Amino acid sequence: MKNRVLPALVMSALASAAHADVVQFSVNVPVVQEFYYSGPSPDSYDEYCNYCFYDEYLQTVNNAGIWSRDELSISPTNAPTYIESEGFLSGIWTFNTDVLAQDLTGFTDQEGTQIGSFGLSSSFRVFYGGDIVGQAVTARTDVLVANNLVVGEGGETLDVIGLRAFLPEEDPEHMNSGIMLLFSGGSNWFEDAAGDVPDLTDLERAVVEYEYMEFEDLETDYVRFSEFISGELTSSDQIELRNFGAADGTSEETPLLPTLVSVEDEGGVPTYEFSLEEVSISGNDIVFIDPEIATGYVYEMVGPGEITTIVAPTLAAVNDADGYVVRLPDGTTFTIDPGETVVLSEAVTGFELTGIDPELGILPEDQTTFVIGLGFSGLGTGSAVTQTAIVTDYPAVPLPAGMVLLLSGLGGLGLARLRKRAA
Repeated sequence: MKNRVLPALVMSALASAAHADVVQFSVNVPVVQEFYYSGPSPDSYDEYCNYCFYDEYLQTVNNAGIWSRDELSISPTNAPTYIESEGFLSGIWTFNTDVLAQDLTGFTDQEGTQIGSFGLSSSFRVFYGGDIVGQAVTARTDVLVANNLVVGEGGETLDVIGLRAFLPEEDPEHMNSGIMLLFSGGSNWFEDAAGDVPDLTDLERAVVEYEYMEFEDLETDYVRFSEFISGELTSSDQIELRNFGAADGTSEETPLLPTLVSVEDEGGVPTYEFSLEEVSISGNDIVFIDPEIATGYVYEMVGPGEITTIVAPTLAAVNDADGYVVRLPDGTTFTIDPGETVVLSEAVTGFELTGIDPELGILPEDQTTFVIGLGFSGLGTGSAVTQTAIVTDYPAVPLPAGMVLLLSGLGGLGLARLRKRAA
């Protein structure tokens, strides 16, 4: 029996999507972390403790990134160590559906074939016990496909699309698979599409996966520890789809989407950039841009051009009825209501917008978006606008426990059997 994981309310959005449409999958799902530590030699017990345990003196999280340390071995003779922790993943993947508008039946590699890559940002957070134990913002999303992927012990197959949020390797001693969203519409999904975009509104399976390894010895491929995170989506309220259309900045529904410029420290605030070079502006045209949001933003011009007009998001886009406060470089401040357009008396190269209601719970990495409209003058080669979040500490909303997984190929879609590590 089919397990359709996409809610009916988003089906019409994709049913009418053109090939070049940019879409964003938002996922909230319980996940499981499987941590395997190969174990130190008995004379390196101190190293083992420093590596795996929380340092009370330095107040730092353990290097290994274990969500739960309750089951860690207190004796080096008990290594290797296998620990399983349950958490909750919130993430978004953004890509262009144009890459899927082709005959996908010939891509039969069981590890998946990469058919496209997009410089579109995706973002993720993992919660354990109400705390954030992991977060990432990525600058690239790869699209992989596998026709007739074997997912069952009896030889059952599925046609699979994988979205891989790319995470650069830190150095040769580390390896990660990227944060994957894998989904399928069945064993004849690609065949039924007949070279068009497969029906993304009728899914049988959907999972998230991630894998990380740290090598002790590169010559022997000896792995010091490995981490697997996995989770299967089983209901419609765990996944949503937003269609940005051509993402050309002409409306709130089709805003420009950002590329990642930088992240302030590990797990810090991201800075996004919206390129304006290919935007056609005439007269008083407004360009809408759509970042992930927090309690405010700093907007700054890069290259030639100035900002002449600001259009606040409507209540339909962001349900924040009391509006926002804008601060210009000369210190001038004014309020702007939802949907209001303000034409500046003098053009500026940047401004600060604050007053986003923190109770909306829209943090920089979350999938809820904040669409602002901007008018420009004097644009030219290299013109862009950057956006950096202003984050305000606010009590976290408790999230349910759950599970997530990492993998290096697409073969992990048979998620019913979790990969246990030998103790």
